[in-house]
Amino acid sequence: MASSNGSADRRGSRYARRIALFAGAIVLAIAAYSAAWHYFARQVEREARDAIAALNRDGLRAHCEELEAKGYPFRIGIFCRSLYYEDVNEGVSVRTGAFRSAAQIYQPARVVGEIDGPAAIVLPFGPAVELDWRVLRASARIATPLPNIFSSEGKDLVLARKEGAAGTVATASRTEFHARPAENDLQFAARFDDLAPGEAVAIDLPAVSGSISATLEDGVGRFLRGERELHGSSWQIDELLIGEAGGGARLSVSGTVSVGENGLIDAELRIEANEPARIATLAGQAFPPLKDQLEAASGLIAGLAGQPLPLRIKDGRVSLGFVRLGQIPAI
Repeated sequence: MASSNGSADRRGSRYARRIALFAGAIVLAIAAYSAAWHYFARQVEREARDAIAALNRDGLRAHCEELEAKGYPFRIGIFCRSLYYEDVNEGVSVRTGAFRSAAQIYQPARVVGEIDGPAAIVLPFGPAVELDWRVLRASARIATPLPNIFSSEGKDLVLARKEGAAGTVATASRTEFHARPAENDLQFAARFDDLAPGEAVAIDLPAVSGSISATLEDGVGRFLRGERELHGSSWQIDELLIGEAGGGARLSVSGTVSVGENGLIDAELRIEANEPARIATLAGQAFPPLKDQLEAASGLIAGLAGQPLPLRIKDGRVSLGFVRLGQIPAI
């Protein structure tokens, strides 16, 4: 019996040691992972601060208040109490609420971010405005030289004028924006729902919804060369669709658009409409300077119900069929 008990004690002792070693290994692994996470978090903070510091030159100012990396244990991202950006040369500044970003440890190339409103915006023309929202978030799949895809979404947006004739300028229930490289071009898609003017805008128009899909030729090359202006750009408009929210009058535009080095626009477009008379009326309300020209083109506009109509722009001069509508100034 003594020998049997001794064997059982030895087996129990070996089992206990294995459990202890296993538990110790787990503790060491957690400690090593925690140390690695905090090390990379400090690296992320350092790179973020360096990137922001690089922006602060030549009249540009950027600031992320109380920048900190968070997300332990399975995420890592940058958090800021507020964001601020100013371009002194252009007279533009933007200040927002808190910013949060995160990437999963096992999927670090996919980054998501969210910003709290409102955003105080100062532009070189007109009074200061404030943009508020219920949700404003974005995501990107990081790659070189540009992300494979970038997407953003906003819900319940309100644009308000804060000075002078204060009040709501416009509202929208939802906006979306997507962009991705396609070889050396850049493809864009965007949409908005229930966009309506507010009481601060003296325009009586119904809410509208719309979408656009377009391609910027040589967009990747232009971005890498630092060409941010539209001058010298060429676009393929697959479809620009705008219509009354919830149904009703609807207008579709497709074709090509280019902007010369002088800022003047050239375009060959095709327009289709389901209720052309209604659209002409709404366009006249939205753009009073075009009201007389739209009335002069009423016969052509009526024909839109049956077939597409060409809209041509040459050096900024706009013509619908053979009726000239006006001049678009250089941009």
